[in-house]
Amino acid sequence: MSRDESGAAPVRPTTRAAPRALTRRAPDGGAGGGRGRPAGGDPAPIFAALGDATRLRLVTRLSDGEPRSITQLTGGLGLTRQGVTKHLRVLEEAGLVSSIRAGRESRFAFMPEPVAQARSYLDTVSLQWDDALGRLRHFVESEPDPEQDRSATAGAGRPARGSGAAISRAARREKKRR
Repeated sequence: MSRDESGAAPVRPTTRAAPRALTRRAPDGGAGGGRGRPAGGDPAPIFAALGDATRLRLVTRLSDGEPRSITQLTGGLGLTRQGVTKHLRVLEEAGLVSSIRAGRESRFAFMPEPVAQARSYLDTVSLQWDDALGRLRHFVESEPDPEQDRSATAGAGRPARGSGAAISRAARREKKRR
């Protein structure tokens, strides 16, 4: 940085982010102000938002359906109103809460639809895992018994090679060749 004629360092202009406007949501859950529910039904933002203990407590407090102000939500959390507001913004961006301005006060309400969406996603994943485990069970149960493979291999005039696992591998390779 170069100094001016007086020897003082030049003053840099500071930039401040403009304050974010509160998002208003329609009662049907539609976004009213640019931010809203994750696009494309991606449940990751929902899980990420619920992955923090403070945000989970806020959702629990709001889940009775009663809209609350930031002051009401701050009580007992050990956080400042600004800290609670930041957590509420993350929940709002994930679509889990909506905010409504009433004069100078913002009131936040729980939106259950994203939780239902996350539950549906988990049900789908659970079915996929059940299907995969069923296929694995079928594969394991339909595998020939290694003892039978060893006796068939030994009866064919071949000497037994090493452990039962090695024999079993050799028998499987032989079976694939046929």
